[in-house]
This record gives sequence, C-alpha cells and structure tokens, in this order.
Amino acid sequence: MLKGKILKGVGSFYTVYSYEDKKEYTLKARGIFRKQKITPTVGDEVLFTAVNTDEGSIEEIIERKSLLIRPSISNVDNIIIVCAVKEPDISFFLLDKMIINAGIKNADLTICFNKCDLADDTFKDYLKEEYKNSGFNLIFTSNVTGEGIDEVKSLLKDKSSVFMGVSGAGKSSLINSLFEGYNLETSHVSRKIKRGRHTTRHSELFMEDENTFIADTPGFSSLEVFDVEKEDLYHYYNEFIPYINCKFPNCVHINEPVCGVKDAVKEGNISKLRYDTYKQIYEEIKSKENKY
Repeated sequence: MLKGKILKGVGSFYTVYSYEDKKEYTLKARGIFRKQKITPTVGDEVLFTAVNTDEGSIEEIIERKSLLIRPSISNVDNIIIVCAVKEPDISFFLLDKMIINAGIKNADLTICFNKCDLADDTFKDYLKEEYKNSGFNLIFTSNVTGEGIDEVKSLLKDKSSVFMGVSGAGKSSLINSLFEGYNLETSHVSRKIKRGRHTTRHSELFMEDENTFIADTPGFSSLEVFDVEKEDLYHYYNEFIPYINCKFPNCVHINEPVCGVKDAVKEGNISKLRYDTYKQIYEEIKSKENKY
C-alpha cells in the first residue's frame, strides 16, 4: 500500500497526494469507513491501493493528531484566523467563537487582522490592546501594501496550515499574495449588505512544497461553538486564568459575588470587550442546552 495525504474531497471522491511517487490519485473510500461512522477528511494521512491515478481506494486512515469540525480538516500545525478590520466590519463575537473552536485543537493559533490598509493606527492599536493577553499571535496584513505578508509566510514553512474566517475576510486573496502562482477565486464585499460571498466552496489543501501544505476553507457568516460546556467556557479565555481566585469553586464569572475575573475586568486587567463576548457565548451555549 501507498501512503499519502488527502488534499481535497468532493462527493465520494478524494484527491490524495502520494508521498512515495509524488503523484496525485483520485480515490474512493472503502465502505467499512461508513459502517464505522468515520468520514475521510482533508488533511488525513492515509494508506491506499491504486490500479492507476484515477482508480483505487483508501484502505486506512492513520490516527489524527488534530481535527477541526468547522472547517472540517485534520492534522494541522497552524490555524490562522483571518479577520478583516473593515469590509466587512469586524465581529468580535464571531472572532472569539472561531478562537474557541480552533484554539483547542493542538495547533498554534494566529489571529490575522487583514485589510489593515483600511484602518487607521488608532483602530489597530485598539485591536492590539484588546487581544494582547489572549495568548495568541497577532499579525496585521494587507494585500495592498504588503504589510505582514512575510511575517505570515514565515509561519508556514514545513507545516500544514489552515486559513479560516468569515466570508469576505480576504483569506483567498491573502494566500494568493503569499505564494507566486496561486490564483484562488476571490470576491468583493457587497456594498449593500456589507458581507462577503462564499467563493471557496470546499476545504482544500495546496502543496507549496513536499512538507508545506496550505488549506483554504469556505467562509461563513454564522458559527456555533462545538463540544464546549458552558461551565468550561472560561478555560478558552487565556487571560482569565491568572485571576481564578473566586469565592465559589464552580464560579462561571458572571453573576457570582467575590469573583476574581470580574474584579480583573473592573480594574482593566482583562479586556471588557473579550469579557462581554464571553458572556454572550456563555448565554448562547446555555440557551442551546436548555432546548435539549
């Protein structure tokens, strides 16, 4: 059997890059995966057999080191959340949801504030201040001025990296700027609704060299938090952790008296913006739990 990596999945067909002969194969997955309720995913390392490059089957999925749910992709080393500072206007609620979904998957996370040529220094300083204690790498990029492009590129060498973000954030344009010869489809933000259109229709890995893989993923305008209990939500806000010296051991840092996190917000040691999105997301998870 040959060993390879799934680059793309469309319908029941998967494009797999073979490490051995450096070719791409179009394969189908064996029926046993369906019986086991396992779906091959972009980024999976697999063992496969093939008659030729257009006929063969995936026989085994090698144990994954990480798995993102949305976008669905596995075995990533870098997660780069691309968030436009303007056009569309930034949604901190969605940004923090993406951080929660992505920041728990055994990969390095970078927040990429894109289209920074549309923002003044005051707004960029505001973003830096609000997210400086989040524990994640912050990069400001512009496809127009070239700002931050080399900084992002330095993160990608010899790693598998996924770019994710809301529609219109400029993920595909950013990837096109990072690498010569890339021509991913892009779109402009609607002036009427101030939102982007989905131009990337499925997750796909692109191979920059034998050890460097880049994934562009479909954008979205709404997002759920996956597999997080409301009582555990605060664990995903790194800046809360030094201030967990509350009166009650089961404190969720919202309505309880004598709360170290709430005191830190009042004293300016925790971003009020981040704390407000925490409360929003907590209530959303609570509401969803109550429905079931």
